[in-house]
Amino acid sequence: MYCEPCITYDQVIKQRKENRRIAVIREAIWGEPTDEVISTSVVEGYNNKIRQRTSRFGRKTASFTKKIAAYVGALNMFQFMNNFIDAKKGTTPAMKEGVTDHVWTWREFLSYSIQL
Repeated sequence: MYCEPCITYDQVIKQRKENRRIAVIREAIWGEPTDEVISTSVVEGYNNKIRQRTSRFGRKTASFTKKIAAYVGALNMFQFMNNFIDAKKGTTPAMKEGVTDHVWTWREFLSYSIQL
């Protein structure tokens, strides 16, 4: 469960004139962020990481997918890798959130069985 007072939703509007940026407007949509923390760099970096590591999300690639289920599967694999396997400074986002206590391996992920 997320902490609602901790969530902020912000908007960055970049105004351009003749291919030059003339203004950057930062607006708080939800919550009370300061202007210094309103930025698109985290989202842009994450989107770039998806395009680099998952070829079907790149622009004009040879690995074109015809079915939406294949996109969903590829994105799920990327999300798992990013949250459980890709450790930065010895820890993963899943470890920081207390979902797991170790960095997973691909073997562990592919052989994991869910009991329903």
